[in-house]
Amino acid sequence: MKYDDKPDNDTNGDSPGDDNQYHNDDDEVIELASDDEIMQMEEGDEIDMDGEGDGEPLDEAEHIDDSIFTFEAHKEPVFCIKLHPVNHSLVATGHKDSVTQVSFSADGTYLATGDMSGLIQVWNIATKETVWSFEVADLEWMQWHRGGSLLLASDADGIVWMWKIPSGSCSTFDFSGVAATICHFLPLNTMLAAGYGNGVVKIWNLTSPSQQMPTFSGNNGHQGSITCLDSYSSNPSDNNATLISGSTDGMMNVYNLEKGKLVKSFDCHGSGEEGANSSVESVAHCSNRVIAAAATTSGDLFIFNLTAMTCALKLNTNQMPITKVIWHQKSPMLYASDTDGVITLWNGLTGENIAKFYGHSAEIHDLSVTEQGVVFATASEDGTAKLYEVTENSLPKTFDISELLNK
Repeated sequence: MKYDDKPDNDTNGDSPGDDNQYHNDDDEVIELASDDEIMQMEEGDEIDMDGEGDGEPLDEAEHIDDSIFTFEAHKEPVFCIKLHPVNHSLVATGHKDSVTQVSFSADGTYLATGDMSGLIQVWNIATKETVWSFEVADLEWMQWHRGGSLLLASDADGIVWMWKIPSGSCSTFDFSGVAATICHFLPLNTMLAAGYGNGVVKIWNLTSPSQQMPTFSGNNGHQGSITCLDSYSSNPSDNNATLISGSTDGMMNVYNLEKGKLVKSFDCHGSGEEGANSSVESVAHCSNRVIAAAATTSGDLFIFNLTAMTCALKLNTNQMPITKVIWHQKSPMLYASDTDGVITLWNGLTGENIAKFYGHSAEIHDLSVTEQGVVFATASEDGTAKLYEVTENSLPKTFDISELLNK
């Protein structure tokens, strides 16, 4: 099967053998089927269209699986997943209570993996060799810069690290001594937003660490740890960006970075005791609308109009905690994963529940969507990673995605 996203290969579920092991400089063997797994689909292999892998067939009444493929090599929870930026038939996952971060470089040359203890390793995809490694304090976040071979990470000591790979030349951005829990590249590639465990949001200039940049704290920040960040700009070549942040305090903040001020705080608390104590777990800005989504641990999903600065919709979810939301790149269609193992597609303009995708038996820890939005991947507490495909057959007959794309 070939996806609309143009990966060239079909898939199989075989675990890599000895030829697919990586060796680091100390001759430690990293078996890709057990610690830092890269799963490559080979041309001509058959896809298990029931998403059931090679295991025993499940009673359909007991378990519905809408995935097109299931990776079952893991025996422990799978915490993170990323699709290769060029070849969408290449998937990386991390698991075993340690590998919590995986990330492909922008051109797909390198794969970086990081574990909870702070060990970061970079692999060359073509040669399957370790090209660089480093150890920081407990790892909080890690991602490649979208413009080149710069790898950034943040740790529990509050340090944001930036390395040039493979040379390893390093710059650091040290602020508070409080965990730098999440970071986000701003539309202007030289700028980075960092969120901290004490509710502070700080902007860094990656070319000049000592430059004074906006810092939002106290009444202008959050009263809980920062959990998520996103941004948008009408002109990515300047610094006139809007930043949105979510926190354990149940609020979503909107910042004008050009003016360096807090514009609006949205209260995302739900009803009842659970809603009153909810945390904002994921925020996302729609790439072709001035709207943003915020998802909470109480299962509430909000759509905010960032022009009028109002709440446009509160979507009727199943009240399971939502773990991540991602917008379709070319339409206001929203993907949302939850702790019940379900992925729901929403029309972000009307609040219509477009479709649900089943397959996992436990919480979804991570969600990755291809640029075209046709294929998405999930990592779950149930020890599996899955691929799903959005097709006409998986959407209601009354729903025409082309209409949404043209709006």
